[in-house]
Amino acid sequence: MVLVHLRKGETFAELGAGAEVSTSTAWRYVQEHWRSYTEVTVFGLAGLALVQ
Repeated sequence: MVLVHLRKGETFAELGAGAEVSTSTAWRYVQEHWRSYTEVTVFGLAGLALVQ
C-alpha cells in the first residue's frame, strides 16, 4: 500500500477503495509502514557506520 501511494501518487481514498479499507485506515497503514521503514533505514545506516 505504501509503495502504491509513493509510486502512483494515489490519494488515501483511492488506496482505501483498492484495498477495501476506509480512507482513515489507509492513511494509518501508510503512516505506520513509512515510520517503520525510516527507522530501519536510519538505524541500519547508523549500524553500518559503526562497523566501518
